[in-house]
Amino acid sequence: MANQDANLVACEQEHEMAHILKVYGREKTDANLADIKQKCKDYKAGDAYKPHNRDNFYLYLEKEFNWKKA
Repeated sequence: MANQDANLVACEQEHEMAHILKVYGREKTDANLADIKQKCKDYKAGDAYKPHNRDNFYLYLEKEFNWKKA
Protein backbone atom coordinates (compact mmCIF):
# COMPACT_ATOMS: atom_id res chain seq x y z
CA MET A 1 0.00 0.00 0.00
CA ALA A 2 2.79 2.45 0.82
CA ASN A 3 4.24 1.90 -2.65
CA GLN A 4 0.93 2.94 -4.22
CA ASP A 5 0.75 6.03 -1.99
CA ALA A 6 4.21 7.08 -3.15
CA ASN A 7 2.90 7.33 -6.71
CA LEU A 8 0.00 9.64 -5.78
CA VAL A 9 0.10 13.42 -6.15
CA ALA A 10 -0.87 15.63 -3.20
CA CYS A 11 -1.91 18.99 -4.65
CA GLU A 12 -1.82 20.82 -1.32
CA GLN A 13 1.66 19.64 -0.31
CA GLU A 14 3.96 22.58 -1.09
CA HIS A 15 7.11 20.46 -1.00
CA GLU A 16 5.61 18.06 -3.53
CA MET A 17 4.51 20.85 -5.86
CA ALA A 18 7.97 22.45 -5.49
CA HIS A 19 9.56 19.15 -6.51
CA ILE A 20 7.41 18.97 -9.64
CA LEU A 21 8.35 22.55 -10.51
CA LYS A 22 12.01 21.54 -10.17
CA VAL A 23 11.50 18.51 -12.45
CA TYR A 24 10.28 20.92 -15.11
CA GLY A 25 12.95 23.56 -14.53
CA ARG A 26 10.62 26.16 -13.04
CA GLU A 27 11.40 28.37 -10.07
CA LYS A 28 9.71 27.89 -6.72
CA THR A 29 7.87 31.22 -6.55
CA ASP A 30 4.52 31.95 -4.95
CA ALA A 31 3.00 32.46 -8.40
CA ASN A 32 4.41 29.19 -9.76
CA LEU A 33 3.27 27.28 -6.67
CA ALA A 34 -0.25 28.70 -7.00
CA ASP A 35 -0.24 27.80 -10.71
CA ILE A 36 0.92 24.20 -10.23
CA LYS A 37 -1.53 23.67 -7.35
CA GLN A 38 -4.40 24.84 -9.57
CA LYS A 39 -3.22 22.65 -12.45
CA CYS A 40 -3.10 19.70 -10.04
CA LYS A 41 -6.64 20.35 -8.81
CA ASP A 42 -7.90 20.66 -12.39
CA TYR A 43 -6.09 17.44 -13.31
CA LYS A 44 -7.72 15.54 -10.45
CA ALA A 45 -11.15 16.95 -11.32
CA GLY A 46 -10.99 15.59 -14.87
CA ASP A 47 -11.35 12.09 -16.23
CA ALA A 48 -8.96 12.25 -19.19
CA TYR A 49 -5.80 11.19 -17.31
CA LYS A 50 -6.83 8.34 -15.04
CA PRO A 51 -5.65 6.88 -12.81
CA HIS A 52 -4.70 10.09 -11.03
CA ASN A 53 -1.08 9.24 -10.24
CA ARG A 54 2.26 11.00 -10.60
CA ASP A 55 3.07 9.61 -14.06
CA ASN A 56 -0.26 10.72 -15.46
CA PHE A 57 0.09 14.15 -13.84
CA TYR A 58 3.42 14.58 -15.62
CA LEU A 59 1.77 13.44 -18.86
CA TYR A 60 -1.03 15.96 -18.27
CA LEU A 61 1.46 18.81 -17.80
CA GLU A 62 3.39 17.80 -20.91
CA LYS A 63 0.39 17.33 -23.20
CA GLU A 64 -1.94 20.08 -21.98
CA PHE A 65 0.64 22.80 -21.24
CA ASN A 66 3.64 21.72 -23.35
CA TRP A 67 5.88 21.47 -20.28
CA LYS A 68 9.25 19.83 -20.87
CA LYS A 69 11.34 18.12 -18.22
CA ALA A 70 14.54 19.93 -17.37
